[in-house]
Amino acid sequence: MRDMDVLLLKVEHPNAPGLKPGTPQVLSGLVTRGLIHNKNISISRLAFDLGWDLQIPVIDQTGLVGNYDFDFPENLGDTPAEKLQIVRQWLFDQLGLELAPTNMPVETLVVERAKN
Repeated sequence: MRDMDVLLLKVEHPNAPGLKPGTPQVLSGLVTRGLIHNKNISISRLAFDLGWDLQIPVIDQTGLVGNYDFDFPENLGDTPAEKLQIVRQWLFDQLGLELAPTNMPVETLVVERAKN
């Protein structure tokens, strides 16, 4: 366990317009009009993907279970600050979710030295 900066994904307002129950067995990842159409995706997977895009761990604390359909912006900006701002606004407006910064212990794999 290591203390590190993370973002907590939380529900800010339930029943947001962009958070719809998942549609099983539908093609996911199709891009149209600058949006990536995600189908049948769990919120924990969304948190993982956001962490990858933002280069900071995102911890799912929404309590939401099941899978959802939602559209995600294809272009998140050029700088880390732009990406975070766009993602925060999109999460709030479309999914009713927020990203709250904090510092907490996170299980981490640490490689101290590689053998030749």
